[in-house]
Amino acid sequence: MDPSSDVSQKGDGNLPVGTLLHGRLWSGPGIYELEGDEKVPAVLGRYTLAVLPDGRKYPVCIVLGETDGRVAKVEGSKPGAAVLARELPVSPVWRWP
Repeated sequence: MDPSSDVSQKGDGNLPVGTLLHGRLWSGPGIYELEGDEKVPAVLGRYTLAVLPDGRKYPVCIVLGETDGRVAKVEGSKPGAAVLARELPVSPVWRWP
C-alpha cells in the first residue's frame, strides 16, 4: 500500500510522509498526563531535528502529543521501558513547554 494514501496520517502538509523526527523522550516520577481529575503516568517528548525522505535536515521545535508535550503510557509499561501507542500526534511549538 502506498504510504501517502494512508488516511491515518494527518497534518498540514509541511512534513512529507516518511519524515523522521529525532529528539528525546523522558519518563519517570513526576511526569503525568491529566485524564479528568486523575494523574496518569506519561512520557514527555521533544523533537529537534526533521530528516526528510530526500535526506534534507531541518531544525524543528516539535513536541509529542498536544502542545504540553506529554502522552500517557500504555498499560504494561515498566520503569525505564515505557509502552506507547503505535501512532501519536505531534505539535509544533515556539518554545518548549
